[in-house]
Amino acid sequence: MFPEIPPVRVPASPAHRPLWRNLLVWALRGLGLLLALMGVIGCVVWWLNSSGRLVPMILRLQAAAADGTGDPLERPWPETNAVARPRPPLRTDLASVGSPAGLFQPTNVWEARFAFSAVEWPAMQPKPVRARTGFNRPDGKFPLMNTNASRNGLLGALGLDLDWTTARVTLGGIELSKASVRFKGNGTYLGAMGGVKKPLKVDLARGDAKLTVAGESVLNFGNLNGDFSCLSDTLAYETFRAAGVPAPRTAFAHLTVSATGHWESRPFGLYVMVENIDGTFLRERPGMAGYALFKPVTYGLFSDLGDDWAAYQRIYDAKHGLT
Repeated sequence: MFPEIPPVRVPASPAHRPLWRNLLVWALRGLGLLLALMGVIGCVVWWLNSSGRLVPMILRLQAAAADGTGDPLERPWPETNAVARPRPPLRTDLASVGSPAGLFQPTNVWEARFAFSAVEWPAMQPKPVRARTGFNRPDGKFPLMNTNASRNGLLGALGLDLDWTTARVTLGGIELSKASVRFKGNGTYLGAMGGVKKPLKVDLARGDAKLTVAGESVLNFGNLNGDFSCLSDTLAYETFRAAGVPAPRTAFAHLTVSATGHWESRPFGLYVMVENIDGTFLRERPGMAGYALFKPVTYGLFSDLGDDWAAYQRIYDAKHGLT
């Protein structure tokens, strides 16, 4: 006789399990996958942050998402007793102004037009660089220096660099066919990341060392996004000058911007023009010609960093050649 072979036990199919057990298995599997995914994402975020790539990536995504459709741009002209007032005429007679003193008057509102080609406008957008790390400092102060960026300040420390491009600029009726233009600022630029009305700088000397407008080779246009009075810069600088402190003069400009492929003659509204602090600024003020001029970026202005000027050079950012 052959030995009796026990019957093969067939495991119960999942369909024969109780419903609660199937749900528990699915939940545990899903939880495991979720934890694994979160672990991978956490590792990627940690690596991006530790390598200085996370912050500039976020800022670039924010800038790329800004199409300007939500920008107020040109604010409505104020009304008096519910009656709309006409906008004052824009000045287009800059050719008759021969000095910075005539250009920078608080009652001047100059007509300014910027025209960018399909190549120039994208070229001016911020470029990513490796950001500084260590923003969670015990003293709460942000790092302001980043050797990977071309400019000092918070924007460079966060991993964005502002490049120069060229544009056709018409200011007060004077046309400058190939003016060097870039965005400017740190906090003012970051505050305008979600829109297109950003502060601008024009440097005529980059293309032609002898080219000036009313004696000025560098023109600054502040976007006034955080100043609904539009007067804070003008009044503050006037206050300092009245106190005997050499402070820049101001005027205003109404900007219209064209960018091929984006918009044509779009009004960006009122900007404040602030006199550039440079060699011309010193020569315009009695007794200041020949002064050494710096734009320091540091929390400790007079900290002792040793006897080697190289330790101070980038922090103090000399604005002309030093002897």
